[in-house]
Amino acid sequence: MYEMAMQRLVLPIACAYKPDFVLISAGFDAAAGDPLGEMEVTPAMFGRMCRQMMQVADECAQGQIVLSLEGGYNCNVAAQCGVECVKALLREEGQGLPNLSAMPGWEQAAVDSFDTISRDLAHRYRSYWPVPDF
Repeated sequence: MYEMAMQRLVLPIACAYKPDFVLISAGFDAAAGDPLGEMEVTPAMFGRMCRQMMQVADECAQGQIVLSLEGGYNCNVAAQCGVECVKALLREEGQGLPNLSAMPGWEQAAVDSFDTISRDLAHRYRSYWPVPDF
């Protein structure tokens, strides 16, 4: 779901703003294993989101990017997520991600549900931000 949100909403809006620098509030409380967030985001996905925001920084802000650690309540998990983000900043290869269009059962239902929600959000906010059709 995070990948879809990044591709459909966050990245188009971020690019439209053409920021002078990119500031990432790098909280890892959404990570799998965090006792509060319970969102099950993998360290690899945090690295991927960092790489995606680095592309925005490269295209719009002469590569200027700042990550500020601000959350995560499982030290081991937060450390793993931090490592993936540092790898991204160093432009090292990260782990691959699952193919969202090939998920079975309830996972595909979740993707389909988010697809509906993201279309609704895009429709609602298109008058404020240049969100592409999908």
